[in-house]
Amino acid sequence: MVIFLNKNGFTIIELLAVISLLGILVTVSATSVIHVINQSRDDLLKDQIKSLGDTSLTYVASKNYYFSVCPNDFDPKNPTISYKDKCYREVSVSDVIQANLFDNQKNLCKDNGKAIIVYRVSIGGSSELKSYVPDGLCEY
Repeated sequence: MVIFLNKNGFTIIELLAVISLLGILVTVSATSVIHVINQSRDDLLKDQIKSLGDTSLTYVASKNYYFSVCPNDFDPKNPTISYKDKCYREVSVSDVIQANLFDNQKNLCKDNGKAIIVYRVSIGGSSELKSYVPDGLCEY
């Protein structure tokens, strides 16, 4: 007498193939998600730095500081003491926060001994204020 068994399960090969495919899909999707998160952090940091620079311009303008136009060789990355209070001002993050001009709830920008430099440059026949936010002032 022959007995036939009913097979309803999967073989080990089929299970391993499905698990391998799922592993590959998870790896690819996790890599994409991590890239998107890092890109959004970078974009947020760039926006924060631009906002801090613009806010520093507003702060300096509200104080009615007088600036002479900086010389052509002025480098905001390396300002010299001789130019201070003549063609630029240093503004701290806490200055613009205390003036209620900058929202720092994310705590991305800190006072760590560096200051935003606001300076006047000559453009064509007129002059305008510009700002420079040093590297490392804002971080996430």
